[in-house]
Amino acid sequence: TGQVRAMVGGVHWNQDNQFNRAWQALRQPGSSFKAFVYAAALLQGMTPESSVEDSPTTFGDWTPKNSDGKFLGKITLGQALQDSRNVVAANLCQQVGSDRVVEVARAMGIRDPLKSHLALALGACEVTPLSMASAYCTIASGGIFREPLAVLQVLDHDGQVLTDNRSLPGQRILPKDVTSQLTEMLMRGVLYGTGTAARLEGIDAAGKTGTTDDSRDAWFVGFTPEYTLACWVGNDDHSAMWGVYGGGLPAQIWQRVMTRVVARGYQQARFHLEEGGTPLKLCSESGLLAGPHCPKTREARRLPGAARPDTCSQHTTPKPTPPATATPQESKTENAN
Repeated sequence: TGQVRAMVGGVHWNQDNQFNRAWQALRQPGSSFKAFVYAAALLQGMTPESSVEDSPTTFGDWTPKNSDGKFLGKITLGQALQDSRNVVAANLCQQVGSDRVVEVARAMGIRDPLKSHLALALGACEVTPLSMASAYCTIASGGIFREPLAVLQVLDHDGQVLTDNRSLPGQRILPKDVTSQLTEMLMRGVLYGTGTAARLEGIDAAGKTGTTDDSRDAWFVGFTPEYTLACWVGNDDHSAMWGVYGGGLPAQIWQRVMTRVVARGYQQARFHLEEGGTPLKLCSESGLLAGPHCPKTREARRLPGAARPDTCSQHTTPKPTPPATATPQESKTENAN
């Protein structure tokens, strides 16, 4: 609905300190901004099963690197977002155009100034937690944007309604199929990727972590079928934090808050995602079409018109069977002989 149910602007708020970080602090979002890059890619016709390259790439004088310093080669779009691969995000930003990423982010709810450049793919910009919550709410609401709303009604002293915001119309920004795909990819991040600390018991959750250089900003922005929450952790002087990253403290705070929210009751526990397309079995590690030797697999669907993903090349031979180990009794018999 866009209605703001709760807001915490930071610590030490008093009569002399009225700074509310929730809507006034401009901070770098890091990888939590990737949701808008992937939204732009999906709008251009890609799908979660589209193949992308996670390989060394240089753009002029900028060479993006993954946080683990490794490259996975050919993976799926869904796997890239799940594991927050920086190189893939930069490549996507170049393919769809950084101007397009800015356009999509603004349409989804980012109201802070954005400059068009490739590093935007990794969150090289400044946004407020309120903007991030608003933009992710567009995903949670099935692709419909609604302005953040803090006041439902204004009445005069006679009880006459002066302002009524309870039924304001929204604006469709993302098609339903794109929203379903993006939600499903963000769910993977919570189930298997960088945001596992945000998992909820019995309730669907989707979201994205974000960490900037030297852990100066750490984020988790996510949503359930009924609520969206943006959590940012950082210092006012932009000094580095130690041992703080998006998948840690912010995701843990998000999980604790949402656990208390859903404990008060809920009407919908599962996302309503659009079905359709052809069932596929994908390798859980590479995200590509599962082969006979892939140790773990998961179910997915290929939408009509989407290209069939490549077959996994990481597991081309059977996993070696460890040699049999003699039991203590067998060892004793052999020694006796």
